[in-house]
Amino acid sequence: MVLWGSIARDEDLEGATVTVPLLAAWFLTDAGFVRRDVWSYLRHRALRCSSVFSPLATEVGVLEVALYRGGTQVYAASHLGPRDACGVRLERGPDGRLMEQRVWVS
Repeated sequence: MVLWGSIARDEDLEGATVTVPLLAAWFLTDAGFVRRDVWSYLRHRALRCSSVFSPLATEVGVLEVALYRGGTQVYAASHLGPRDACGVRLERGPDGRLMEQRVWVS
């Protein structure tokens, strides 16, 4: 799981390199979620987005979370391999219920 700094728009986290700061990264191990250096995840992300296919870089599940600037909305994206991924915008409606807007699907 990774926690990004705040974003202004959905596209801020697309591609191999992003300008949004990565605040924290946790890897799931046999002992549970273990916090790791953010550079470990950035290396994985660069390999996953690289033109050189690497099975080790794509068969890892990732959950990305970021707050949108100036609001209470949350961006959440999940990746499990190269073709099973989606990004959503989450927010509470006026009635307090969680509303989900799909941003992208892969």
